[in-house]
Amino acid sequence: PAPPLNPRDAAAVADWMVTDDAHSGAYAVHSVRDHPNHDRFLNGGLWGATNRSRVAGNLRSLAATFRDKDSYGADLAFLENDVLPIVRDQILAHDAYSCHKYPNSRPFPTKRPANFQHVGQVFDDLDRPRLDDIDSFIRGRPVPTDCR
Repeated sequence: PAPPLNPRDAAAVADWMVTDDAHSGAYAVHSVRDHPNHDRFLNGGLWGATNRSRVAGNLRSLAATFRDKDSYGADLAFLENDVLPIVRDQILAHDAYSCHKYPNSRPFPTKRPANFQHVGQVFDDLDRPRLDDIDSFIRGRPVPTDCR
């Protein structure tokens, strides 16, 4: 199941929308990286775009020509190979771990909750978080100072 929208995600989206409007649509694509494994420009389910983006109206045709739809990570390959070249310079990202690596990245406007909840967190069908994602990758790992 899809992770629920959490307050951290909502605050990041609101910040992106204000920033995009202030820059006349220059940041028409938003990317979220809130876990060490989100270390790529665009992650499946963790990005969005306005109608001012160059991908607006083109996703259906791009997806139709993408061949490898069934393999593990196919969504990431599609985003990297087909979507990213079109929108790379339109991305504004909120990034908790790799903000120094990607242009136009900034820290989240909120602190991470004490329970380590993160945007894109995986939950099971009983709405319980997959704790290995926290215990193996986030808990005890410091967030880089420039990404706070």
